[in-house]
Amino acid sequence: MKTLLYTIIFITLPAYAFAQNSNHIPFVGNWEWTNGNETFKVELFTVQGSEGEAINGHYMLINNSTNEVIYKSNKLLLPEIDYYFGYAIYAKSYDGILLGGSIDDNVLYTGDGNFAVKLGSLTIILENTCSTCPTTATWEVSRLPGGQVGLPQTFTIPTDIVLTKID
Repeated sequence: MKTLLYTIIFITLPAYAFAQNSNHIPFVGNWEWTNGNETFKVELFTVQGSEGEAINGHYMLINNSTNEVIYKSNKLLLPEIDYYFGYAIYAKSYDGILLGGSIDDNVLYTGDGNFAVKLGSLTIILENTCSTCPTTATWEVSRLPGGQVGLPQTFTIPTDIVLTKID
């Protein structure tokens, strides 16, 4: 029995160690960008999927004077079954400097209480900083190639900003 336990540990330990992606570490955490009286917040975290580790995330826009949430990506869709939209950011990094993937702008108001989802390409690039400076990164969102019929041509979320890591 003891031999079986050791065998299981030694078989699973390398698989677990292999699944860790150190390139994702600099991106994980909470990021902010303040513009006047509003703060755009981004939360990034790692998830383990069928294709290895990736980064998922959420975003929200806050009114600083009232602390009111103007919009958020992880919104409640079906209150009767406590069902939320889920992740709006899906990305990976292969070098620890550039994080690339997709983003769902799911806060597009289309009228009559309805919202649409506009898909975009997301790039986050860590900027070189001094050891005593806060970590910053450029956040760029662009349209995906091809048409998205019936959706606005622009995004609701910021498309070209510099985020500051707050933790």
